Amino acid sequence: MSGSTNFLQFDPSKQLIADDTTYADSIYRAGGVMPGIAPPDIHNKLYYQTSTMATAFANAMVAAGYVANDTDINDLTSKITSFISSSGGIALEESTGYGLIGDGLQVLAQSTPNMTVQIVTSVPIHMPTGSHFTPAAVSSQPVNTADATNPRIDLIYVSTTGVVSYLQGTAAVTPVAPTLPSGGFSLANIAVAAGTTTITNSNITDIRIFKINTQDSPSIDIRSYGLAPETFRVALQRAINNNPYGKIILPTGSYTVDESITLPDGYSTCIQGQGQFNTIINFNGTGALFDGGGNGQLNGCIFSDFSVVGTYPSITGNYSAVIAPRGNNSQTGFLLRNFTNSSMIKNITIKNVEIGVELQKSWYSGFSNINMYNIGQYGIFVNKKDSEQVNGITFDRVYIRSGINCVNVKGTPLSANNFSEIMNFIGCTFEESLQTAVVIQDQTPTLFSGCYWERNYQDTQASGNPVLAWNQPLDVYVSGQGGFQGMNVKFVGCFFDGETPGTGSKATQCLVYSDNGIDAYHLSQMSFDSCMVQNYITTSSNAAAFVYTLSGVEKMDNITMYPTSIPSLTGSQIAPITGHNPSFTGSTAFGVNQSTFSYAAIANSQCMPWLSESDNKLHFTVRLSDGTYKDCSFTVA
Repeated sequence: MSGSTNFLQFDPSKQLIADDTTYADSIYRAGGVMPGIAPPDIHNKLYYQTSTMATAFANAMVAAGYVANDTDINDLTSKITSFISSSGGIALEESTGYGLIGDGLQVLAQSTPNMTVQIVTSVPIHMPTGSHFTPAAVSSQPVNTADATNPRIDLIYVSTTGVVSYLQGTAAVTPVAPTLPSGGFSLANIAVAAGTTTITNSNITDIRIFKINTQDSPSIDIRSYGLAPETFRVALQRAINNNPYGKIILPTGSYTVDESITLPDGYSTCIQGQGQFNTIINFNGTGALFDGGGNGQLNGCIFSDFSVVGTYPSITGNYSAVIAPRGNNSQTGFLLRNFTNSSMIKNITIKNVEIGVELQKSWYSGFSNINMYNIGQYGIFVNKKDSEQVNGITFDRVYIRSGINCVNVKGTPLSANNFSEIMNFIGCTFEESLQTAVVIQDQTPTLFSGCYWERNYQDTQASGNPVLAWNQPLDVYVSGQGGFQGMNVKFVGCFFDGETPGTGSKATQCLVYSDNGIDAYHLSQMSFDSCMVQNYITTSSNAAAFVYTLSGVEKMDNITMYPTSIPSLTGSQIAPITGHNPSFTGSTAFGVNQSTFSYAAIANSQCMPWLSESDNKLHFTVRLSDGTYKDCSFTVA
């Protein structure tokens, strides 16, 4: 469409016009022209300025294809409104890209499907060529008759003249969409099956690009960077690179990414989806989906409300019967280094990857409401390289199912110059790991509060129910030399359940194992308060313990134990805590002045051991099959 105008500039050569100073100082400009007194140069300046502005605006409309004449004020008003809207104006001004201004021009099937489609809701569009239009909606766009033998793909697009148009593709065994005409704007592809007589919404693929307003809000919709299913990674990477301090919105949909998305050094943006079940990122590449492994700080970053799905093979049926492939570290959900100062991952699902989150040198960041399933190696891998700190990290309501270990903390020995590096696990669940659920190496202090362990060390089921060694605990392995501060691990209000699904029972020796060393400064310590233990198994020839330690346990208070499968009444078969030379008095076993247990709840086939200060014996009360109770005890050396 060719534009034109009849607006012209008054006195363009400025022959009888007051200069700017004279005009500014004129009493007639400031106070208005009095009757009969109107200096021509002041009048001419007024006419010149108003006509110049009107003509300049009209010329801008002409450049956009509008006819701007003074013939009809209503028609001119309508065109000015359309021009301002389609050009962006103040409310819709966009600094980058092209696309639709608002959610419109969507291609849909008819309510009663036939061989036409509808294009609904007229909205302004910024074309790739720089032109601005507001194409009209189309109630019925015909789709050409289907090929009798082969399918084809057709295209609905906006032409360079701003008109919604149709382009038929070529029928073929494996059809491809036709090439978009130069300067056009794609709306949708239509899959036309061989011999079909109807087009439904399932045949229509939406490929619109949106140009979202960024002037009124710091939030950036990724669609403003050219979102189609096959361009998601490119669009998201562009949005990240161009908005290092803003908020990027991921729309509802399932998107495929075939290579890593890099988080630049110094990045502080938030990336937010529409919910874990609404925004899904399918990762088909190798390495980390979100790669923040650089040396610059990721300061105040937040990732939330979407799912990450890798290609690690899904496990079906009885998990305990499967030894999954492990150790190739081919896919990681998030690789984070210098993840600092209130940075957070929250409301995220991660599944079918080797490692859910790998955390390197980081401090004072958090992970909240995260679900991890079908993990090949580690759900959380804390990888402290070269004595770097991982400090002040909180994991809150993180659920991890499967993996060699649900959590693996690979620390570095502490020294007098390397102080406490706090790590907290609050309300977390660790289930069905192939080996020990949580491995803590050279990390102190560590707190587990309100956490739950169940059905861990699945390898015993898959490989014939072997009796595990003391250093193969089901639930927690703590290791390290302690250094300047000692290794301090505390469990408060936790629940340990050795139950295993499927047939057969694994014979376990302990749920928690510690080989913490002792240094010249502090005793390495573990403590347990208000915890519950159930369903760990012994045999007639193998003792078992809740905790097996080579170093110190500061205290064990208010522990309720429900062991099962007690084959005999000899008290040595099951104990709350043991070691190479078990002792239940003094600092080696419980810490100074900690020599009592408190157990409760006698029930069928349950055992409540406690240490009596009066006779220095470890007692067990067992309910027999005839309903009576028997006290079993042995002397503590």
